[in-house]
Amino acid sequence: MVKPYAAEPLRLSPTIGAALALSGVARAAPLLIGAQGCSAVAGALLARHFRRAFPMRCVAMNEIAVALGGRAEVARAVAEAAGENLALIGLISGGVNETRGDDLSGLLKGLRSQNPGVDLIGVSTPDFSGSLQDGWARTVESLIAFFAREGARRPQQVALLPGCHLTPADAEALSDLCAAFGLKPLLLPDLSGALDRVDASTGFGVASLAELREIGRSAAVIGFGAHMSKASRLLAKICGVEAQILDAPFGLEATDRLIETLAALSGRKPPDRLRRERDRLIDAMADAADTFLWRRIALAGEADMVFALSTLAAEWGLETGAAIIAASTHKGDAPGFVVGDFEDLEAEAVACDLIAAPSAARHLAARLGVPLWRRGVPINDRIDAPFALQFGYAGARAMAFETAALLSDRPCVRDRHSQPGLTII
Repeated sequence: MVKPYAAEPLRLSPTIGAALALSGVARAAPLLIGAQGCSAVAGALLARHFRRAFPMRCVAMNEIAVALGGRAEVARAVAEAAGENLALIGLISGGVNETRGDDLSGLLKGLRSQNPGVDLIGVSTPDFSGSLQDGWARTVESLIAFFAREGARRPQQVALLPGCHLTPADAEALSDLCAAFGLKPLLLPDLSGALDRVDASTGFGVASLAELREIGRSAAVIGFGAHMSKASRLLAKICGVEAQILDAPFGLEATDRLIETLAALSGRKPPDRLRRERDRLIDAMADAADTFLWRRIALAGEADMVFALSTLAAEWGLETGAAIIAASTHKGDAPGFVVGDFEDLEAEAVACDLIAAPSAARHLAARLGVPLWRRGVPINDRIDAPFALQFGYAGARAMAFETAALLSDRPCVRDRHSQPGLTII
């Protein structure tokens, strides 16, 4: 049963997810249709996570404009943004206009005729429904619906739709992996530009509008995470191919599936370096096996991130003692997954050896004396969040070492000798 209140909120608004996805497109910026100050928290949160200025804009309506509909204020804000060397503006609806029932599509028609030099898309992200991953997914769907067009198929071109649980370093590694098979990857969104110093006014997106207009000619479409399934099917229908939905490639089995998929698409054998990386991951898992034995991990965050980490933990031999997700999804209906907040996490993590969650869990982790493995968004008390590699064999090896280090100095909460059915060979 879902609690009727949030004591220490875990859920992030879908407007943040939409803004994050738009930042993965070159020369694009989100424009929130909201009252004054509505974008301040989201912008500050993402700026602290990426250690970069984040181009979050807001219509900044006052109370009179809110009451009258604010169309003039939206038009003014779009005109101002269009003059800032932007190629794409994403209008993100907020709680005010969603509650009022504003016609976003009708508003866009008028704005496009008034601003022919910039592309405009709209994304519906009511604050009261869904979470960060929902806003991310809806934005990708809007981008595909607006830009993708059917055309002559390019045999080596692969459209990749990473979920919000992949870091900028993961996006770069995914692109490099596809290139190693002789494929041309098109990532949407592509946040890998956050690894470099960029013009703060236009964001750090890598996917260009020219690439978005060619994405409908891809020979394959691969989505990562359940929240990317709708966008993947939409693009696959335009391309005339079957969508392939994979779990986030965290760990041995998930990475194996991705490499098998790329090998089948390219007709090439995996490069030798991948076998070496795979062998190193297996060695790391063997080295950490004793550290992971009888350990419990508590997870909290976006549903697909929690699902990916619980699968990875099981592969390592860790038991998932709690799985708290930000909002309900079909993954959240699985046994053991609970929609909740950090209060619920604290109650469940008492009997756990490790907590995997965003930085906001650090206070409850300190109260419990349980180490915190920082995963998800935001991570605002560490400087390397964009550079954290989770992807592939190398990423899984790095995570195994990091997790083992966190656990090595902490005694197990359960007595090893009391566990039934253990046979040591």
